[in-house]
Amino acid sequence: MDDVRLERKLSPQWAPELVVLSCIISWLGAYTSTQIMIHAKYTSSMGVKWLWTFCASIAFGFCAIWSMHFDERAYNAGGRHLEIFD
Repeated sequence: MDDVRLERKLSPQWAPELVVLSCIISWLGAYTSTQIMIHAKYTSSMGVKWLWTFCASIAFGFCAIWSMHFDERAYNAGGRHLEIFD
């Protein structure tokens, strides 16, 4: 029995407030980028249309998608936050 290694069982927990915040920010980013694309649709100049499209991609990429990484920070593995970038 001495050769048996005892391992600690992790009990993962999530911080619900960070998960909800992440979903709200993601929804707002997606809504904003959709509204900007609608604005770009009715723009007559091709250069301005590309500018609006670029702004929509920034709103979606940096707001909607990036905010979902808060779920990663909401994870708690057995009393210690999971540090990925250490």
